[in-house]
Amino acid sequence: MGQLSTRKACKVRRVEETGRTKGMPQGILSSLLFRGYCSSSEWKSRVEWQLSDANFGASSYRSQLQVDRYSVKLLRPLSAITHHCVSFSTEPVEVPGTHERIVCLNGEVDETVSASIVAQLLFLEADNPEKQISLYINSPGGSVTAGLAIYDTMTYIQSPVSTICIGQAASMGSLLLCGGEPGKRFCLPHSSVMVHQPSGGYFGQATDIAIHAKEILRVRKQLNEIYRRHLTKDMSLEEIEKLMERDYFMGAKEALDMGIVDGIMDRRMKPKEEGPS
Repeated sequence: MGQLSTRKACKVRRVEETGRTKGMPQGILSSLLFRGYCSSSEWKSRVEWQLSDANFGASSYRSQLQVDRYSVKLLRPLSAITHHCVSFSTEPVEVPGTHERIVCLNGEVDETVSASIVAQLLFLEADNPEKQISLYINSPGGSVTAGLAIYDTMTYIQSPVSTICIGQAASMGSLLLCGGEPGKRFCLPHSSVMVHQPSGGYFGQATDIAIHAKEILRVRKQLNEIYRRHLTKDMSLEEIEKLMERDYFMGAKEALDMGIVDGIMDRRMKPKEEGPS
């Protein structure tokens, strides 16, 4: 591995001392220390191997249904969020926008993004269950399971969740936009919405392929039923399935006509001023 410089060696020792003081699990600490001796790709491989070995065994029991746009990930190690969970600080981290009860979904919907948004929604509901939360969405979509975790939390909490599309709300992003509080779902004038059915692939034994094919069909039906529940336009399940057959893009006006949103907002509404107490 070669000789470490004095500065790098001191940094590794500080990480080790701090990690042991904070009671960090030995496996994660070892991975951090290993990072000081190798490249980022080597460190990532080591963390993934440790976590998969600890959670699923050393065998290749990591079969999953990979999906391009919607993503049904049936089994997945925690390696994707490892570096987000490692922290030496016990001080709370303030998320921008929480004082104004604003939550932003920017980018792909994955497990890390989902965990962050779910936590913010639960926190804001605990702070004031009656006050509205605004969820701004600019997303190409992502994981079905991660997206449904956000959707279920939106419907679970008492606080009404207003959804606003900025940029785009595609795939799972469009479902979250549609799933906002009735009457409080909006698009900005130049935003776009895209809906489609889940897609993916799997390889393995014929029996396993059949199992995963059955699962993705179940997920497709579940997603279509959610759309049907929230659309203000009266559409049958068969009509929605036909609409979702291919990528279907629409502008703000068409999204309004279809009932995915309740209005087009070109200027942010001013908050109501409180009267004298």
